[in-house]
Amino acid sequence: MGTDVLGDAQYLMRKIVALEAAEVAAMHPWLRESDRWNELVFALLTRIADIPEPTLRGVIDAMSSVGLLDVSTLAGIRCGQRGPDIGTPHVRRILEFLEEVGMDPEEARQGLIAVCEAALGLQEHYGGKVQRYLRSYGELMLKDLGCTFQFTALSDVEVKRAFTYWLQNVLNMPVSLLDENVHKFCDEHGLTPEQWLTAADELDVSVALVDDLVQRYLTRQAASGEGAAKGAKANV
Repeated sequence: MGTDVLGDAQYLMRKIVALEAAEVAAMHPWLRESDRWNELVFALLTRIADIPEPTLRGVIDAMSSVGLLDVSTLAGIRCGQRGPDIGTPHVRRILEFLEEVGMDPEEARQGLIAVCEAALGLQEHYGGKVQRYLRSYGELMLKDLGCTFQFTALSDVEVKRAFTYWLQNVLNMPVSLLDENVHKFCDEHGLTPEQWLTAADELDVSVALVDDLVQRYLTRQAASGEGAAKGAKANV
């Protein structure tokens, strides 16, 4: 790793996503944390207007694809007593989308306000990252395990990892196992687990997905090493 550790970590994250993600994508409905944000936008807008859900999902996907649902941008939109400043192109474009899908102007305005307020909460408390918001509560659940469960056949470390794996599987919770695979991978690349998780957050990649990618990457590297070793012996 070079001096730009976080930059190197992000490059490495992109690399293993490019190499391994296609093999495990089917097991992770939330590959990108931005998809969870889009789902929150969808849930909020269903409370504002009676729009067919497939139609509403379609317009949210379209808004996201053209860059209108960026959390930091939405958090910066001022929504005073008169609502959002419709003088800005970003606001006008969002309102146009919402009205084209069937909202009346007041519904579109209220929908935009709700989405901006959600974005502001995420920005102020979790750096604009849905994953950090969800992980904070997942980690709280893991911290409180001893208040509810008492296991005699498992160590505290194994209990935490088992429940982390459970939360990943049943809730798609963005919490990391931080198991021996993650530690081995980080050691090999001069990273701390915290830096690795930060890279996932910054690149909008689910850390539950990353756990699987790391395992596959190490397995593939080990198999490649064994194959090279066998080839070397055969040439002796």
